[in-house]
Amino acid sequence: MLSVVWKMPRLQAARNIGPIMRCAIDLESRLLKTAELYAPGRKGSDAVTWILDDYPRLVAEIRDLRKRVAQLDDEGAQLDAVLQELRQIADRIHQL
Repeated sequence: MLSVVWKMPRLQAARNIGPIMRCAIDLESRLLKTAELYAPGRKGSDAVTWILDDYPRLVAEIRDLRKRVAQLDDEGAQLDAVLQELRQIADRIHQL
């Protein structure tokens, strides 16, 4: 039995590659214009980058707002129950 040893070549990246690599993508002009509307003072790809960087904060803020709205709904339901009880008490007093 013959055994053949094949040495796999070692792949290395060029030494001048930084920690951040950019990838160019083609975006429609309407997307760039929309991004520029939402990213004050930024143009083109900088606007898109700013929006993508800001997205997690925005999602967290929306989640917090939804929790607050749910809390307000609960408080409103509690107030409605108290108001109903007060009306019943007022009706009893009126009947006396």
